[in-house]
Amino acid sequence: MARLFVAVDFSADIVSRLEQCQPPERPGMRLSSAEQLHLTLHFLGDVSPQRMAAALRMLRMEPLSLTIRGVGSFEGKDRTAILWAGIQENPSLLELHRKVAECLAVEGFQPETRPFSPHITVARCGPQVPNGVIQTFLTDHADLYLPDIPVDRVNLYSSTLTSRGPRYQSEQVVQLSSGRS
Repeated sequence: MARLFVAVDFSADIVSRLEQCQPPERPGMRLSSAEQLHLTLHFLGDVSPQRMAAALRMLRMEPLSLTIRGVGSFEGKDRTAILWAGIQENPSLLELHRKVAECLAVEGFQPETRPFSPHITVARCGPQVPNGVIQTFLTDHADLYLPDIPVDRVNLYSSTLTSRGPRYQSEQVVQLSSGRS
């Protein structure tokens, strides 16, 4: 068993642009590394990579594009904060999220009950990070706009927690296509 999730990866150019909007690192803050700058579609938990990879091979959907727009924060437990770059509302992305869940349901996966809130985590802040740092990030990057980002595949990742944060390994890449000949 492994901790798995399904995500959309971004080109090196998009990752670089996301890194440019990260706040300056300081004590109590952990910036997302380049490999962590992705859009999670579904967190699966501790399950068999082989079973989930087989289920994902049934995915049939046309490639799409999305737009990264704006930034925000989620308040976490114990006064922590997650800083993120947002994804502009996109019916095709919601359809991809739904179709991935349908494929995984064949293997017993139950998606989260909370609504899908597409975002890219750029930093995690502990309670010692002053609120002003978070507010500066939100103000400085409110107009973030990266349009027309192609999405032509999804990736099944396993995650290993380490003292320096999670390490990800690709278990399966699934190309998006209609399945039509």
